[in-house]
Amino acid sequence: MRDNPEARERNVAIVGAGLIGRAWAAIFARAGWNVRLNDPHVPTTHKMRNYDLKMHSVPLSGPMLAKYDCVVVATDHAAYDWQMIADNAQLIIDSRNALRAVSGRRDHIVQG
Repeated sequence: MRDNPEARERNVAIVGAGLIGRAWAAIFARAGWNVRLNDPHVPTTHKMRNYDLKMHSVPLSGPMLAKYDCVVVATDHAAYDWQMIADNAQLIIDSRNALRAVSGRRDHIVQG
């Protein structure tokens, strides 16, 4: 019996909990993904006009990032260790071009 890829749980980490990050979080949550946010400047999300994510910022670490199917970069804060993120994430959607200067493997980074 084959596993149904549609039935497995999917996990995404959103890096940056500003307006763009919260919009990414809402999109993934509506699609049924487990969503976690990280932003050193936004410890808790607040209610927006159309949705209330009720989320708290979670810490980032290499082992934590490796557990997620996808990491979405929604900020380019200097507070982040972009190399650590690039070295540990399985797939990265870099919507802010924040990882432009990382070295090493880049085949898992989608920039736009």
